[in-house]
Amino acid sequence: MTSNQGTRIDLSKGSSMKSERGSDDLRLSNGRNCPEFLIVHESDSSWGTVEDIDEWHRARGFRSIGYHYVIGNAYPTAASWRKHEPVVRLDGKLRTGRSLGDPDDVDMQIGAHCLGFNTRSIGVCLIGKHGCYSEAQVETLYDFLEGKCRQYSIPPERILGHCETESGRREGKACPSLDMETTRKIIRSRLMGRK
Repeated sequence: MTSNQGTRIDLSKGSSMKSERGSDDLRLSNGRNCPEFLIVHESDSSWGTVEDIDEWHRARGFRSIGYHYVIGNAYPTAASWRKHEPVVRLDGKLRTGRSLGDPDDVDMQIGAHCLGFNTRSIGVCLIGKHGCYSEAQVETLYDFLEGKCRQYSIPPERILGHCETESGRREGKACPSLDMETTRKIIRSRLMGRK
């Protein structure tokens, strides 16, 4: 694990605070109708699914899961993790989180994953804690980030770990336990190499 404290982003564009916990509005506040940032999170759990995170977030007062996407590991339940009984087919699988039921609209949903960025970002969460991610998860994350950068013309500099944002620093977040500078370099290289 390395420090993720180097990136500073200007938050002067602001965000709609009424949407932080989950408006159904599909329009982002940046006027572009497309995300400007990709925010990477971790679940802080060794196991879990989209459904589990949805339940955890609802218990905290959210209308539904706050992340747009979740990248699973091989342990969907606490029992599978405790017994070390992986479900290999789930490892690295990308699943839709927050949506109104239309998978084509999920990117335009206002998330509830990073205060100050919810109305202008896509949030993706790795199931895991303390940097314990599988190779399949990391590869899926890189593919996902590269794809969204291409789709929305997002520069790699705007791929942030939750811990790199103002609210993440203020809340003492360490997630994700991933070297974000290396992640940005890898995505930058992929974008330059694949036209």
